[in-house]
Amino acid sequence: MPRTDDRPTKLAVESVSHGFRSIGDGRRPSFTQVLSDISFTMYEGEIVSVVGLSGCGKTTLLRIVGGLLSPDDGTLRVAGREVTGPGLDRAIVFQQASLLPWRSALRNVEFGLELKRVAKGEREQKARDALRLVGLGDYEKYYPKQLSGGMQQRVGLARALAVDPEILLMDEPFSALDAQTREELQVELLDLNAKTRKTIMFVTHDLDEAIYLSDRVLVLLAHPGRVHTVVDVDLPRPRANILDVKSDPAFIKARDIVAREIRAGGA
Repeated sequence: MPRTDDRPTKLAVESVSHGFRSIGDGRRPSFTQVLSDISFTMYEGEIVSVVGLSGCGKTTLLRIVGGLLSPDDGTLRVAGREVTGPGLDRAIVFQQASLLPWRSALRNVEFGLELKRVAKGEREQKARDALRLVGLGDYEKYYPKQLSGGMQQRVGLARALAVDPEILLMDEPFSALDAQTREELQVELLDLNAKTRKTIMFVTHDLDEAIYLSDRVLVLLAHPGRVHTVVDVDLPRPRANILDVKSDPAFIKARDIVAREIRAGGA
């Protein structure tokens, strides 16, 4: 994807800071600064991965973008609109699919559309379309206990896509899966991005995953979390099988840069 700034801006994060206050054991209240002065921009259709050492605030940042946490300072805008809380312009896919066990795959995907008060007939059609998009068109009547871990994550992804969000937020969604399933879902996510042009913010600890999926990689430093650098991934789309891509000099270069920047930040 070309690195041009004439694409529409989907997410603008400006000087965002966040911390936690705690009181315990009769001691004086303490304050932990988790994020400090975070600023970055994401453009329509791009995938940006967020990486960094444990404790750098990756998930906290994602939850703030999703409206689940409020920043202490700074502003966030999605497609020009200020973020003041959760909204259907953003959808989150977590590490666990968190499906409702008493609902079929189709009914799980419909859940966000119900919150959006979409009429029943339209809701069912959108849910079916989303299941087909993630390769589960034949599994709409299956319940979560009848699905593998990878299939459950696909249902969770379909649920997020069904509401047609401006931004898809993904918090290590493949980390609990076996290596083969994980690679399959990485390929499918790239296909979905190509088909839907969704803007995706992807949190991961896996550098290979970050490089393979992303147009850019945002490296955070820890204590407090702050932007250290942004690394462009100079790999063409569509991308080949991950095993082939890993031997590409551009992949190796980007991975080395990201790994070096993370180590520098932890020194």
